[in-house]
Amino acid sequence: MNKVDELLEGMGITRKDLRYTFRWKGRKYYIPTFNPLWWLVTIVAIVGACILMYAMVVMLILIVPKL
Repeated sequence: MNKVDELLEGMGITRKDLRYTFRWKGRKYYIPTFNPLWWLVTIVAIVGACILMYAMVVMLILIVPKL
């Protein structure tokens, strides 16, 4: 067993629990954990969340003084 698998097992999860599963055109697909595509999806999701949070803060700063 891999060290990563041992660490995950110590937390009570497996690689199967972390993989991205999605449906497209009626079929079920998944991206295996620690695949380069998995990292790309994770990074894009984190950057997207940061951009949305930044946009909300900027909107609040611009809107609140007008109230």
